Amino acid sequence: MDETSPESSKSLVELVGQKHALLKSGDLYALIGVERSADVATIKNAYFSLAKLLHPDVVARQKLPDLERQSIEVFKGLSDAFATLTDRSKRLAYESQGQKGAGAVAEKVQRDAASEAKIWYHKGMLLMQRRVHGEAEACLRKALEFDKLSPKILDGLGWAIMNNEAKPLAPRLEEAKKWFEKALESPSQDSSGDPYYYLALYYKALGDSAKQRLCLQDCISINPRNVEALREQRLLSMRARKKGESQFFKSIQKMISKYTAKKN
Repeated sequence: MDETSPESSKSLVELVGQKHALLKSGDLYALIGVERSADVATIKNAYFSLAKLLHPDVVARQKLPDLERQSIEVFKGLSDAFATLTDRSKRLAYESQGQKGAGAVAEKVQRDAASEAKIWYHKGMLLMQRRVHGEAEACLRKALEFDKLSPKILDGLGWAIMNNEAKPLAPRLEEAKKWFEKALESPSQDSSGDPYYYLALYYKALGDSAKQRLCLQDCISINPRNVEALREQRLLSMRARKKGESQFFKSIQKMISKYTAKKN
C-alpha cells in the first residue's frame, strides 16, 4: 500500500488513536501489543515493528498536522515501555506496582512534551531579543508541536511572524493575526491579557487606532498591571492629543488667513 495513500493515512490515524488511548490506560504490554508472558525477543520485535510505523518523522510525511503531537507522545510512551519491559529489574518493579507504575509512564510522556515546549519557546524568545526573527519563528513552530494550546507560544509565534521581514508584509500580518486569535480562543488562557496586547500591535501596524485602543482596553481590564499595554495606551493617547492640538492650530491658522484675506 502506498505510504501516502488515503487508506494508509486512515490506518495510521486509527493506529495512533488506539495507542494513545492505551498510553493513557497505562498498560505497557497492551501498548506494545504483546502478552504479559512475552519474552524479550518478542517485545523487541513488536516494538521495532511499531516504531517503523509510528515514528514522528513517518507521521510528518503523511501531512497530518493534528496527528503529530499524538504520535510524539505515543512514540515516547512506546520507547519508555520498551525500556521497562526489556530490563528484568524494571519489569519486575512495574509488575509489582501494577497500573500505578504504568500510569507513571504516561505522566512522564506529558512532562517530557511540556519540557520540550518550554525549551523551544525560550530558544525562540531569545532569538526574538536578538532580532533573528526567521530562526525564532522556526523554534516557536517547534514549540507548538509539543503544546498546541499555550497562549504564550501562540502569541510568540504570531509576533515572530509579524516581525519576520523576509516575508511580504500583508501575508505575515494576516498569519500573525490568526495566531493571536488562536491564543484568545485557547482553553489554557491565563490572566496576562497578552493576546489582546499582541492584537493591539497588529492593529497598530495596520494604522487602525480605534481597534488598537479597544484591544488595549480589553488587555488592561484583564490585567491592570500589563506594563506593555499600559505603555502603548499612553503612547496612543499622546498621539491622539498631539493630533488634536495640531488640527486645532491648523483651524486657527485657517481662520486667521481668511480674516487677513478679507481685510486686504
